[in-house]
Amino acid sequence: MPSPINLLKKINHPLMTTIMLGLMQTPITARADTDTGIVTITGTIVANTCVLKNKSPSVDMGSIKTSDFQGAYSEKKKLSIELENCGQDVDHVNVTFTGTAASETSLLSAGEEATAPKNVGIQLLNAADTPIDIGAAQPNTVDISSAAGAPTSLEYKLRYKKIGTTPITAGAVNTTLNFELSYQ
Repeated sequence: MPSPINLLKKINHPLMTTIMLGLMQTPITARADTDTGIVTITGTIVANTCVLKNKSPSVDMGSIKTSDFQGAYSEKKKLSIELENCGQDVDHVNVTFTGTAASETSLLSAGEEATAPKNVGIQLLNAADTPIDIGAAQPNTVDISSAAGAPTSLEYKLRYKKIGTTPITAGAVNTTLNFELSYQ
């Protein structure tokens, strides 16, 4: 095959020479097919809430004899849900408690194992000793407006409550109480 230069020498036409020189200077590239796409960006900017200091607090109800119940209740044990670094935009926190209900559905079950005590449940009380119904899953609202930036504790109490008139049977208590915090 003759080279382009030799071919130009044989063709002595000015127009043809211009075309051939132009072709030699133009880079020849292959074009690949292209695709396009769209990036969807989502998110939310929220007010500074609080930081939950301990996501899994525990309460040891202790060892209580079935004969130690004074009436229908045992002594109360303290439950603290500790918050810190609360933002200035937060005035209230709603706490919703859920768990496995006892046969009296306002109470938390003492456990589902065969070795769990019978005829007793766990009652949750707010700081003013008002019972909180576990089965209703309604939020308990606490004012924390004075805690902006400072640590604060949401105070609750737990106690055993006898269910019905049948005597309580002994057993090991093993249950969980779930809580969810939402801020206003």
